Amino acid sequence: LLGADTVRPMWRQFALAGAVWAGIGVAILADLRNGDLTLAFDAAAALIALNGFVSLAAAPFARSGRQARALRGAALLLAGAVVWAGSAEEDAAAVVFGLAFLADGALRATSAALLRAQGWRAEAAGGAAETAAALAILAGGPLPHREVTSALLGVLFLASGVTVLRLAFALRALP
Repeated sequence: LLGADTVRPMWRQFALAGAVWAGIGVAILADLRNGDLTLAFDAAAALIALNGFVSLAAAPFARSGRQARALRGAALLLAGAVVWAGSAEEDAAAVVFGLAFLADGALRATSAALLRAQGWRAEAAGGAAETAAALAILAGGPLPHREVTSALLGVLFLASGVTVLRLAFALRALP
């Protein structure tokens, strides 16, 4: 485990990573408008799976919310596997991806509301929005299933990037 003195100087690297991560999400959402996704799905799947792996690896060391972090990691690993596989059955892929997105959003909102750390309302609102988007996708709308994966990828990258940015600024504020 690293102390505050070790991690605090790295806040800029975390902020840059979060901004890049969120930027990828914005780019994916922008590409959704013209239907031509330029970001390779394999790269996106690898990044999502890496996010899930990091969440799973960090879960045993968390002070609180270990189970939620492990569940979120498993959901992200599943989402990465679905994207990586590029399932020929778009409906099945959309359902699996929507369920993983639903689990991530619900866990994010619930853990934020229970832990009530600084900025918990914004985190809970983000989780609630993610949950609402997942429910809309599972219901079959507002996007056709061929666009669901792109939309979910974009929102997932954007939400994760914003979370990393918030953590970076929290690191900067450490005493």
